[in-house]
Amino acid sequence: MSATGQGDLTVLAVPGSTYILSMANIWDPLMGTEVDEPGIWIWSIDEDLVYGDTTLARLFGLDPTEAIIGLPSADYLIRIHADDRERVAREVTDAVVTGSSYFAAYRVRDYLGMTRRVIALGRCFRNRAGHPVQCAGITYPVDLMI
Repeated sequence: MSATGQGDLTVLAVPGSTYILSMANIWDPLMGTEVDEPGIWIWSIDEDLVYGDTTLARLFGLDPTEAIIGLPSADYLIRIHADDRERVAREVTDAVVTGSSYFAAYRVRDYLGMTRRVIALGRCFRNRAGHPVQCAGITYPVDLMI
């Protein structure tokens, strides 16, 4: 995976695909944040709570005040497009089981009810006994795929 930037666009090259991420400062007065920022998340596996910032909440059409204090992973999973949901769940499970990094491209329903394409990158962490305890990552809105 590699990334290069030019102006307000970043090109992310992943084996088999290239994504152009627009990082333009588009202000959303309703939510008081920029539209195309990446969302940050941490998943506490034992509690099955995903802690997400307000951008992640907007991307998934969830309440930002609830996302920041943690929501069950099922609340995020249900917002993933039905055609992508099973594959994404399998990819997350594989990352937890193997301890490998996580990369997925999929569609979600945002707070306006629009379908958004996103890519998510993350990694799961284990405790000293080797048990997976936490995953952390970032989810980018993808505005143009080539």
